[in-house]
Amino acid sequence: MTVLKRTSAGVILVLAAGGIIFAALSSDITKADSGAIQGLRIFENNCAGCHFADQEASKRGPGLKNLFARETLPATGRPVTIENVVRQLKEPFKNMPSFVDDLSESEMEAVAGYLETL
Repeated sequence: MTVLKRTSAGVILVLAAGGIIFAALSSDITKADSGAIQGLRIFENNCAGCHFADQEASKRGPGLKNLFARETLPATGRPVTIENVVRQLKEPFKNMPSFVDDLSESEMEAVAGYLETL
């Protein structure tokens, strides 16, 4: 499980089983970092039950580590782009549920942005 923590010194930490995976002063966090942190939270609440973020091995769905280093999405074979990841969340393949009723467009983009950091 990944945990977000803000310290009293204004440092944001992203903690996982292996230790700190991200740390920055709140004032140094860019809009992209902020989106990835939001995407991490959404991923943990909606996707982590079926997908590993820290490995490529399958859970119930494919592992998503290094997703954007791959040429194609594991299930659909579409090119790996932010747009196609968002499309996958809206129009899933096989047993994956749709998130169109659960997540806004910006939340889906945040998840895709988080996955791009893996």
